[in-house]
Amino acid sequence: LLRLDESHEPRAFRLLVSNPSDITVLERPPWFTTRRVFGLAAVLLIVVMASMAWIFALRARVARQTELIRQRLESEAAVEKRLALVWESSADGMRMTDAEGTVVQVNQAYCELIGKSRVELEGKPYLDAFLVENREGRLAGYRERFAKHEVIPRRELKSLLHSGRVVWLDITERFMDQTQGPPLLLSQLRDVTEAR
Repeated sequence: LLRLDESHEPRAFRLLVSNPSDITVLERPPWFTTRRVFGLAAVLLIVVMASMAWIFALRARVARQTELIRQRLESEAAVEKRLALVWESSADGMRMTDAEGTVVQVNQAYCELIGKSRVELEGKPYLDAFLVENREGRLAGYRERFAKHEVIPRRELKSLLHSGRVVWLDITERFMDQTQGPPLLLSQLRDVTEAR
């Protein structure tokens, strides 16, 4: 039986058979039909568009993060520049020492107070600037206090410089914890000999 639509085009047919074995399938229809091809193309298009959207979003996020990092680095550089200016223009002698008592950094005022150049001071034990008895005992005491994070925040101390000159020093100390690297001890020294 043949079924036709309004324009008399065949739309369906029906076979009347007495037994299903009367029909033999000679060939299966192809899997890639027009409908399936369009379906696959639609899925691929959606995947490609989603991937492109994700890539654009990721690129925008990377650009924002890069800009934030650049701004932060510029800000940190500006702060470091200001701190370096304060460090060098300070009238007080300043030095930073590590856990072993080695001088890491000094400012110009410290060099003038002690009477030695940076090259003579940095990388050497802080006690090289002074004439002291029981040098090893003093260094051991410093290391022990450093390990415990103990300092006398402020004190006046009569000191004998390496040159033989006697000075009274007002000394302020504090620990400087660093984000990268071990902590350092910042010592600020002021000559108060004339005030005594």
